Order: sequence, then structure tokens, then C-alpha cells
Amino acid sequence: MLTLMFFGGLIFFEQVPNLIYTPLRNSQTQKATTRLVLDTICFHTFVLMNIFNMINCRVVDKDELNVFKTIFNNYIFWLILAIEILIQQLMINQGSVKLTIGSALLGTGPLTVWQ
Repeated sequence: MLTLMFFGGLIFFEQVPNLIYTPLRNSQTQKATTRLVLDTICFHTFVLMNIFNMINCRVVDKDELNVFKTIFNNYIFWLILAIEILIQQLMINQGSVKLTIGSALLGTGPLTVWQ
């Protein structure tokens, strides 16, 4: 995760953002800067790793290595998993709005396919 934070600018952007001095939003247009987008990528990666960990932690038996063996047996698990993914996507979509209360509270920026 630390590697993504410091070297993610080299991976995703043409111009690397300064993590200390670059503001999160442009002062004139209030659009997200590359630093805010990089922070959003790190946040989204962290949440997706936690969702994968939720799938991985379902089996606690030391002899059972297949975590997908009984994955369809619990509908509450699937409901919670779907709600978490939906909330995560709503947080990212709300952050892509220009500047509203929701985007200011969540502190996320817009993500596209190419980032």
C-alpha cells in the first residue's frame, strides 16, 4: 500500500503529484487534482483488499485450504458483501461530483477506467 502511495503517481499519471504541497482540489475550478485521485485509488484498493479478506477469512479450519468451498451456503454473507461493494461505489461516485457536501466529507475524487 505504501508503494502505491509513493510510486502510484509514476504508474497512473503523466505528471507526478507532490504528496505534501499539491492541494486536493484546484482553487479556481474545484476539480480534483492528481493527488486526490491518487488518494482515492489508495482508498479504493484498501477497501477491495478488505473485501477479499472477508472472503478469505470465511474458512478457519487449518486443514481446509479451499475458501470457495462453501461460499454459496450463506446468503447473509452475500448480502453484506453486495452492500459493502455498493456503498464503496457510491462513495467513489459521490466524490466525482464537482464540490458538494458529500464529496467534501468523503474526500474522494473521480476514477476512470484509465486510472
